[in-house]
Amino acid sequence: MGTSFGEWDDTLKHDSNGVELYHLTLMQIYWNHLKKSWNAKHQISSERQANLDILLDPPENIITVRAPAKVNLYLHVRARRADGYHELDSLIVFTALHDQITVAPQDCLTLQESGPFGDHLRRDSGDNIVLRAANMLATLAGLRAKAKISLYKALPIAAGLGGGSADAAATLRALCRLWLIDPKKEELEALALSLGADVPVCLNGLAAHVGGIGEVLNPLSQPLPQMPL
Repeated sequence: MGTSFGEWDDTLKHDSNGVELYHLTLMQIYWNHLKKSWNAKHQISSERQANLDILLDPPENIITVRAPAKVNLYLHVRARRADGYHELDSLIVFTALHDQITVAPQDCLTLQESGPFGDHLRRDSGDNIVLRAANMLATLAGLRAKAKISLYKALPIAAGLGGGSADAAATLRALCRLWLIDPKKEELEALALSLGADVPVCLNGLAAHVGGIGEVLNPLSQPLPQMPL
């Protein structure tokens, strides 16, 4: 991936892009057992095994990504620009409360919602930001949008927690991995901004000062102390 994303829970298994992976199927467990036995028999070094892993391991075909709620510790809406947008000045942090996006291969694009607030989304599914993110990413990559997307909606709707923006950002991260694409950083950031002012900072996944119309991100040099909400 060309873009580096933040990690939200180091007790979970995820890759360097913040994508949590849940793909230990029975087949893969069996495969790992055979691989270890074969390594022991043939005395394969760890360095050699790393190369073999790239060639021989089964592909990751189910990817799950957390979509954490964001909180504006402060928000100033500044002067209106010539294009009609207002300049923003905000400090945004992320919480442990989160939605969850899971993607898997499929011949068409579908979205299934569940969770405490999943029913609220189904009442207004005509312009779902998750599907818009998926379709726009596919267009950017020159692909047909094909995936089974599942959204577990734990964040309340229209509560100022950036749930929709977080879901869109998580969808972009997950589908980049599923579709094996590596968009240019500036193109992915521009796509995120077109989805909403909070999507770029959610895509970055790090506490940051946010300016411009949401595209100017300055991650904090020092982490903030944990705070109960």
